[in-house]
Amino acid sequence: MAAFNYSYDLIAILLAAILLGVYSLQKPYPTNSGSIYLYLLCITMILGISDLFALSVIWRHPDSALWLKYLVQIPCLLCYISLNCGFYYYILFIAKGEYCGLFNKLFGISLWVIASAFIITTPFTHFIEDLSIPGQVIIGPLFFWIFITNGLLLAADVAITLTYRRYLSKLQIGAAFAGIVLIFAAAFIQYNYPSEHVITVAAAIVAVLAYAALEDPSNYFFGDSKCYNDKAFYIAVGKSIESKKDRIIIFRIEGYEYVSHMLDDVHVRELADELGTFFRKIYGRHNTFCLSNDIYAVVVSRERTDAASEAISDFKGYLSVDETKVTASLKVTELDPSHFNSSSDVRHIVETVIQQHLEGDGQRVNEMTREYLEMRDNEQRILQCVRHAIKTDGFEIWYQPIYEDRSGKFVSAEALIRLRDNLSGNGGFIPPSVFIPLAEKNGLIVQIGEIVFESVCRFYTESRLEKLGVEYIEVNLSPVQCVQTDLTLRLQNIMRRYGIGPEHINLEITETAQSRDKHVMQRNIRTLLNRGVTFSLDDFGTGFSNIDNLASLPVSLIKFDKSLIDNAMADENSRIILGSLLKMLKCLKYKCVAEGVESEETLSMVREMGCDYFQGYFFSRPVPSPEYIQFLKKN
Repeated sequence: MAAFNYSYDLIAILLAAILLGVYSLQKPYPTNSGSIYLYLLCITMILGISDLFALSVIWRHPDSALWLKYLVQIPCLLCYISLNCGFYYYILFIAKGEYCGLFNKLFGISLWVIASAFIITTPFTHFIEDLSIPGQVIIGPLFFWIFITNGLLLAADVAITLTYRRYLSKLQIGAAFAGIVLIFAAAFIQYNYPSEHVITVAAAIVAVLAYAALEDPSNYFFGDSKCYNDKAFYIAVGKSIESKKDRIIIFRIEGYEYVSHMLDDVHVRELADELGTFFRKIYGRHNTFCLSNDIYAVVVSRERTDAASEAISDFKGYLSVDETKVTASLKVTELDPSHFNSSSDVRHIVETVIQQHLEGDGQRVNEMTREYLEMRDNEQRILQCVRHAIKTDGFEIWYQPIYEDRSGKFVSAEALIRLRDNLSGNGGFIPPSVFIPLAEKNGLIVQIGEIVFESVCRFYTESRLEKLGVEYIEVNLSPVQCVQTDLTLRLQNIMRRYGIGPEHINLEITETAQSRDKHVMQRNIRTLLNRGVTFSLDDFGTGFSNIDNLASLPVSLIKFDKSLIDNAMADENSRIILGSLLKMLKCLKYKCVAEGVESEETLSMVREMGCDYFQGYFFSRPVPSPEYIQFLKKN
């Protein structure tokens, strides 16, 4: 009879029991990989215990009943297969997270089912082992299938680790490959030296490596706090998306940053503990997550409709440490996971929410939907188009002719910027009303304004527009540009570079420009006026147009918005108002431009009212510069 070494099983049982106790006491965040890790520890212990029983019954008591021999041997073989299958799923969930795919899930379970069927039926078929001869284990014809199954699972482990290595740290990759090598080596030793039962101790060592590199519960906590971190949060989000039973609430503590700057590290930690305790007390330990020092997220049941109000009502309105109180408040955003397809969608929108909070946007309590996420995605795509156009000179400047009634000629044109959507593949235009506000909000409008101005100056001189009867070009000036302290210097430098006289430039401004910095704007206008540049007031008749604003703006030209012209065509009262405005402005020596002239009837109306200039589709749509040149030559 062979001398078997029992110490391997005893060591494995001891290690697995210690790890199981330590891991459970640390109360790790419940994850799929964590559940499989616990499963591996339990299987390792069961394998060690059943192996000891099998050795005792089959080898030390060879005359035991045949049914008893199979009763203790079959659990050993099942545990062995289950151990390798569990390790495969563990690597799978570590590498791919909560979304492993149906094929990957079925692959492991299919191999386990086939091998288990052979093992369970072996008392009748002897496919795996024959224990009918006392003191002997006769290898069956399909015994090799166990090792083929293990080989396939280990090969899959290697493939998964290599495929998804970019999502793993070097420590995680090292631990995964070390586990694969240990299990393979143990299987090789066990196959060639049956008396050395090293599988169990190898599994226990792998569990130790996994604990150190992959399953340390502290990986799911935010720093030294008792709150789970963003890693745990997005796992919870994935489960919420699948269940469609939860809601997500994100809190930002406004005032935290100010308070934290007043405190040392010890008191900052105390403040973090206090905040964590506050949220955990309301929403529970497993539902509360700390995403950053001042950002908390909770996952609550959809039926708990007043969950956000609970925190708001319980929040004291201040943060205090060492009796120092500073005013603070909660900014809240609610998300419905059913609107999203994956946790990556939620990650994107959470980042958006945090940025919104930092910018001071939004209400105290608001709700984010998938539609909002799609809108933000579209805005980011448009901004990408804008930045690409700035870098590659990708903007197009089109021109809409302006007709002077007195001379009967097209003496001017308005320069209009156009941007193609080259990122979506259709090459269509993005409306200026869409990308201009985004450019203003994201600090890009000054660059765009200079690009337009330089393009107009270059076009005017290179195309010799003055010889074609064009006295000046109207260029829109953004309210943001109007309050740049170096605006006049920049525009003058561009005009000098292209040798264009200031009398050939008319800058269009709107009344809203005064709302930013009225004094800087007026100083810029006066300086440019002194240099010979003229100004016009655009979009008159919209927003908060009033005579006081008009009087404070040194403009010579008033451009009536298309909406005012359309209303006058449709309504008699509006027509009287428009006529009175024009008469008053003429008395004040302003020149007037009617925008949106699209029919002969409209032209007749504004001409009778005394308008000086006409602009609209009746004469020409905005056209690219080559077509504008051809238009001038024909007219």
